[in-house]
Amino acid sequence: RLQAAGPGRWPTLKRIYRDVRRRQFPWIPADRIGDDDSRDAEGEAVHVATEGDTVLGFVSVWEADRFVQHLFVHLDHQGRGVGDRLLAFARKTYPPTLRLKCVAANRRALDFYLARGWRTLATGRDENGEHLLLESPPAT
Repeated sequence: RLQAAGPGRWPTLKRIYRDVRRRQFPWIPADRIGDDDSRDAEGEAVHVATEGDTVLGFVSVWEADRFVQHLFVHLDHQGRGVGDRLLAFARKTYPPTLRLKCVAANRRALDFYLARGWRTLATGRDENGEHLLLESPPAT
């Protein structure tokens, strides 16, 4: 089930965000990955994928620019289509295309997007290293 994230979901979303970043983002120093990262999604539309009472993952979109700020799937639920469902929902909700920035070192995420038809618009560099600006295929 996909739905807007209410305030009661924030503790779970923060845990997912922190745990995934700690495990899969080795380019970020551990001291920069805190427990309270809800400010990273401030002002964004946040939607969650749930199964019963369990939050499987979430996507956050800066609506004005149709920009995906975050797509995170709980470590126990990765590889089960949750990310696909969240992205499909976001693409349908914010047509015609979405954009996002992906750190080049995040090969798993980059391969995920490229395999789904996202294309590279530009490259750049910031405090996390080289990144790519990606655009989704148009929503169908």
